[in-house]
Amino acid sequence: MPISIFGFQALWSPFFIITILFMTVLYFLITIKWRKDFKNSEPLTKKQAIYFIISMILLYL
Repeated sequence: MPISIFGFQALWSPFFIITILFMTVLYFLITIKWRKDFKNSEPLTKKQAIYFIISMILLYL
């Protein structure tokens, strides 16, 4: 198996980054904008938001 199969697109997939960005936007929409639609919901803290963003970055890397 040649090493050339590990090209730029295989290592840094644009489809995967788009999926991660979509999930991040959806997360913030649900936890901030649409939070009032859920009964007994608590506001998103800065710490939780930072942890989520770090986890999405690590997932992509």
